[in-house]
Amino acid sequence: MDVRRFEELLDLRGDDLAAWPLDERTEALELVLTSPAASACLDEARRLRAAFAEPVPPAPTGLSDRIFAKAFALPRRHAAR
Repeated sequence: MDVRRFEELLDLRGDDLAAWPLDERTEALELVLTSPAASACLDEARRLRAAFAEPVPPAPTGLSDRIFAKAFALPRRHAAR
């Protein structure tokens, strides 16, 4: 397995290598242990999953109203004639 294939499998199977099929898991673990690039890809995938697991802070009160008010206050541009 090369780093490119490992990245594809990370996208497909996720960062929990224990959940991968045994043959792919074995190759992936060997690659992660020998390739700094593969190890960095796995770390990045894990950080990304952790970031998405964080709760999203609520939007400030009235934010959507302010956005729509600004959008409708913009001068209208005509499509190309």
